[in-house]
Amino acid sequence: GLTIEEVDAITGPAMGRPRSASFGTTDLVGLDTFAHVAKNLYENAPNDEMREVFQVPDFVQKMLEKKWLGNKTGQGFYKRIKTEAGKEKLVLDYKTLEYRPAQKVKFPSLDAVKAASTPADKAKALVYGEDRAGKFAWKITSESLLYAARRVPEIADDIYNIDNAVKWGCNYEAGPFESWDALGVEESVARMRKEGKAIPPLVEKLLAKKHKTFYQKKDGKLYFFDLKTGRYKKVAENPRIILLPT
Repeated sequence: GLTIEEVDAITGPAMGRPRSASFGTTDLVGLDTFAHVAKNLYENAPNDEMREVFQVPDFVQKMLEKKWLGNKTGQGFYKRIKTEAGKEKLVLDYKTLEYRPAQKVKFPSLDAVKAASTPADKAKALVYGEDRAGKFAWKITSESLLYAARRVPEIADDIYNIDNAVKWGCNYEAGPFESWDALGVEESVARMRKEGKAIPPLVEKLLAKKHKTFYQKKDGKLYFFDLKTGRYKKVAENPRIILLPT
């Protein structure tokens, strides 16, 4: 029941993601490109448990038919029109396929994010919020974290490379396992269990060894939990690369 602009307010900087968020990013890259990638993933992942996520919604299909492809056609999920006062930003009502003025989004959990001082506090303020924004953020975050954990070692041998792929590929501030640490592994897993979600072997192994994080820092060096050994493994360093955030 969330609107286009509500989803983007939640899935942008509040979640450590680009300001263009979900629908704004789709307008930027083009709905035709989005649909092509989704179709490709759907057809080439026949046994994936989350395959249905890549089914293009009916309203997006109608937008494609109308050539509402985003920025390159002048309208997509958003549309800007000239008015006497300048330019006005319109947003699509996906139920009626009509445009209306974009509304200012207000949620207590988003206000809490702005008031938080650290990235971890910001993540918790949103994902553990009790309002609609918080519940939505928890839903998509928890499903993404569990999915990423299920893919080790299928598509990557370790969590570090999955985190890098997500950060470098999507321009997120943190990868799924870094985000999991920020939310608190024990706290989040307890909620997942309460909701009846299956916990992947990687996470079960971490908790069974009484560990509370996927990453650790020792003597200024970064270590990640290695599924194969059940111990923390030092992240390989490249002397030609300097990571400023560390």
